[in-house]
Amino acid sequence: MRTLSWQQVCRILERQGFVLRRQRGSHLRYRGIVNGEEKNVTVPRHRTVKPGTLGDIVNQSGLPKDLFE
Repeated sequence: MRTLSWQQVCRILERQGFVLRRQRGSHLRYRGIVNGEEKNVTVPRHRTVKPGTLGDIVNQSGLPKDLFE
């Protein structure tokens, strides 16, 4: 999995219907509904989101991995 900027990750989530619910410090919290289930996703506002963190975001979101590649 490649590295993305936090802006790119947020754009992907927003295109899939996720909505920014709150921000606390350098972390953004998104909420969306995927396959009838409510999902909460935390996105760090780091210059680049590392592959491991991006994998966690994919798991939290319930979205297909290929959307983030």
